[in-house]
Amino acid sequence: MDGKPFHIELLQSEIQKRKDTNPRYSMRAFSRYLGMGPSTLSRILSNSQDLSLSASKKIIKKLKLSPDDRRLF
Repeated sequence: MDGKPFHIELLQSEIQKRKDTNPRYSMRAFSRYLGMGPSTLSRILSNSQDLSLSASKKIIKKLKLSPDDRRLF
C-alpha cells in the first residue's frame, strides 16, 4: 500500500478487478452497484470525503468482505 487508507485501496482494487474482466466497466457502474452517487464515490476515492458508517456497512455487505477485511474497512 502506498499510504492510502485501506478502504480506498480496497475500492480501487475492486474497480480494477472488474475493469480487468470488462474493460468497459466504469466507476459510474461501480457506484451504481454500491448504491451511491458517482460523485460521492469519486470524492471518497480521492480522500476528500469521509466514508459514512452507513455507506461502509452497505459496501461491506455488497462486496462480501472477509472478517479481517471488514475489521480493517
